Amino acid sequence: MTGPRVTVELPAELLEQAAYRGAQRALAEYNGEPAGWYDVEAAARYRACPESRIYDLVAQGRLRCSRDGRRLYFRREWLDGTLEDGVADR
Repeated sequence: MTGPRVTVELPAELLEQAAYRGAQRALAEYNGEPAGWYDVEAAARYRACPESRIYDLVAQGRLRCSRDGRRLYFRREWLDGTLEDGVADR
């Protein structure tokens, strides 16, 4: 059994952002990237920037990462957070 349908109007800008993020996620999954964790190369590809930019954001404390020795790993949510806010949430 389903409940009543609810219709909500959203600003066009919000809909465009949601569509863009959804398309980026679908493309990443289609390209075989991991659903949760990204290494520096995959993070740079997801953010459409050079790998050096990823290292710079980590050094500035603007992008959260997890480390395994010298290797850096990122969650998709962390990458999305820096795109939206410009700062890492900790």
